[in-house]
Amino acid sequence: MKRLILMMSLFVSFCCFVHLPQTFAAETNDFSATKSSTVPKAPLSPQETAKQLNTYINSAEISNSQTDAQVTKKGHIYNFAQPFQNGNVTLSGRSVSSTMYFTRVDYWKVKKAMFNFTFQISQLKSTETSSLTVSVNGVKFYSFRPDKKTGLQSKKIEIPLYLIRDSNVLTIEGQIINKPLDKSAYHLIQTPANWLTIYQGSNINFEYELEQPTEQIRSFYNHYVGVDTIANQESAILTPEKPTTQELEAATYALCGISRLITTTNGRVKLNTFANKTYADKPYQIIVALYQHLPAMYQKEIDAQQLSDDRAVLKFVKKDQRYVLIATSQNKEALIRACRYIANQELMQETAENQKIVAPKTKTFTSELQFNGNFPLATSGTRLVGPNHQEQVFFVNLPRNQTNSKGSYINLDYSYAKNLDFKTSLVTVYVNNQPIGSKDLTKDKANADHLRIKIPDDMNLSNAFTIKVAFDLNMKDDMPSGNNQTPWAFIHDSSKAFIQTQSNPNVLFSNYPSIFINDRTFNRIGVQLPEKMNDDYFQTLSNVFGLIGSFAQSNVGYITYYQKMMTTDQIQAHNLIAIGTFKDNPLIKKLNDKLYFQFNSDGHHFVSNEKLSIETQYGSRIGVNQLLFNPYNQQRAALFVTGATAQDVKLASTQIQTQATTAMYKGDAIVIDNNGQRYDYRFKKEANHQKKMTPMQKMTNSPYFVWYLAIVFLLIVVLIITIIFLLMKYATKRSTLKDKEVNVND
Repeated sequence: MKRLILMMSLFVSFCCFVHLPQTFAAETNDFSATKSSTVPKAPLSPQETAKQLNTYINSAEISNSQTDAQVTKKGHIYNFAQPFQNGNVTLSGRSVSSTMYFTRVDYWKVKKAMFNFTFQISQLKSTETSSLTVSVNGVKFYSFRPDKKTGLQSKKIEIPLYLIRDSNVLTIEGQIINKPLDKSAYHLIQTPANWLTIYQGSNINFEYELEQPTEQIRSFYNHYVGVDTIANQESAILTPEKPTTQELEAATYALCGISRLITTTNGRVKLNTFANKTYADKPYQIIVALYQHLPAMYQKEIDAQQLSDDRAVLKFVKKDQRYVLIATSQNKEALIRACRYIANQELMQETAENQKIVAPKTKTFTSELQFNGNFPLATSGTRLVGPNHQEQVFFVNLPRNQTNSKGSYINLDYSYAKNLDFKTSLVTVYVNNQPIGSKDLTKDKANADHLRIKIPDDMNLSNAFTIKVAFDLNMKDDMPSGNNQTPWAFIHDSSKAFIQTQSNPNVLFSNYPSIFINDRTFNRIGVQLPEKMNDDYFQTLSNVFGLIGSFAQSNVGYITYYQKMMTTDQIQAHNLIAIGTFKDNPLIKKLNDKLYFQFNSDGHHFVSNEKLSIETQYGSRIGVNQLLFNPYNQQRAALFVTGATAQDVKLASTQIQTQATTAMYKGDAIVIDNNGQRYDYRFKKEANHQKKMTPMQKMTNSPYFVWYLAIVFLLIVVLIITIIFLLMKYATKRSTLKDKEVNVND
């Protein structure tokens, strides 16, 4: 018994003093902000010639580094070119394979589907032996040999309609064999010269007829958020010409809820007024207004009695060639509740009637999936077939306001064929195309192999990153294999990545708009509006909240608009967004001396600072985005979208309307002029004011805290038992000695 207790004590002590410091160290890594506050002034993508401001803004709204979806129409037949999300991909090796994804919308009557394949292949290839094969959803249907030419090649391949589902996987496989030096040679050793590059211009072109919406809200919703509708900019959210702050708040919730569903880079839903004819003529509209502010033709569609008892109504109607969803109420809070309903994708897709009453007890919040750091990779298993180099790419998306920290790893479960050359075959794991580890394949573990590999602690992962698993399935003597001997590898569905995350508090555009998101929703956003809204400001709001909405995964947060000057308490309580000019936004005027780029005394232009010398007229023609700490609460952020005119404010907002555009900027101030020159500046020495946690706070916030307590509790129990045992032993020993003394005396 004594030996058993001593062994338990040693074991527990070992766990505490060896395991505990290692896991605790993973939690005590503080983010070190860059101390340097200077970023050299350098123009980004300068235009060769000056353009008019409107022309530049329009082009800025649709330009992007990626080829995006395009919709055309001829008669009743629509054409939709759906690009792949992979970008340019280069595949190396004699055997190549690449997977891409595309979707078919449920209201399309597809007449024809064409795969437009743009690629380039090694100039050393043999056109007699090199070949490529295309499959959709695992079914091969087309093979061809590349042309005898260098440079870009294109191929139009019609896809059989019976192979197409709502969600589809397109795979390109083939062999790239170089010309033999000796005509008698049947193969060459694999070299870096065996390559195929698939360009992002590749797409799927659908020809289809459009099924019009039925008299159901869910049918309207599917059309409203459809990729073709969004790409063709046929959707809009409309408010009264002079909306109240509550009407604007409600419309913004609807805008954000729809923005998170948008996958095209050049398509966005715009927020404007039904007095603006450009938007009032859009085919798909959501009208958000209090009942008394609705146009008469829409008031006639609503039974006012249904709006009693703080209820709101969602009503789908067709007006001429326009499909309209009316969201209205006589109560401001009820109108906001109705728009939170619109922002809930699940509810909208389940609403089969043409009208929905949203009562005070109606549950409108979005469902939540608890994030625990685990990301399944091959959800249904992934099979790779063919000799030599084979690879599979998995996409991982972190919560928008999180970044990886120490302790992240990848668990890979896989099996493979037994007819490989195990002296040269291996598996390699890449993160963002950077190799992080490899393992040899062995015959003994072919049926069930496992690889656990740590992601380097210093590897900074963005919100979206890739994990690539590459197998080198080399055959013995590099001999060609028949169908019954084709090498293969299988990645099991138990494979996963565990990403240890931490919040990123940096008030920089490299972390925008995550700083306005907390727990996957809006982080107490307060918006100071200009004194009078106009078309430029509505477009600015659309740009700002279109991106913020795409990052918010839940509809339960708060966005509060202020038309009048915010009070000190209101400023202190919010993460601020101020849009407008020195002359029409009281908050910008009040905090002008706090801005990095400040206006002159009458607000006519920006003045020079330590980063940029500004000529007077030039300073009246630029738009500026500035990210500061909230001057009244250093733990919160403040975004100022400013310019000397409303048009310049809209120009500034074009730089923060998409993730791709915002990703170009790393500092805390963005300057853009109407010639298209853009500048990125860093003013802050410290990127955040987050208070450093004490070691005890870090321990209590650690996911291992329960284990720490359990180990300490077990240690205490063992120590108590040990002490009791020793006391009992000592008491027994004393009793024995006394007995002996008594016997001696006798």
